[in-house]
Amino acid sequence: MIPSEELAQLAALYDRFANHLDPLTSEWKRCKQEYHEALGDLHQRFGVGIAYEEFRREAQRACFLRLRAQDKPTTPPPKA
Repeated sequence: MIPSEELAQLAALYDRFANHLDPLTSEWKRCKQEYHEALGDLHQRFGVGIAYEEFRREAQRACFLRLRAQDKPTTPPPKA
């Protein structure tokens, strides 16, 4: 649905907004706005014929899965 390179950029925007430490700051609002603008742009280019909410859900899920796959521990956990 979304090319890998574009998904990587969207995932970075999603990470900055979704995992921001203080969602009441202007920085968080700016990050959220950037994410939603990028999502809207991608929907116009790659989501023709798909409802925006469905596209948003799937794109957000893809972002989450991409970020989760990249979140590897730096050291192995201690053995029990």
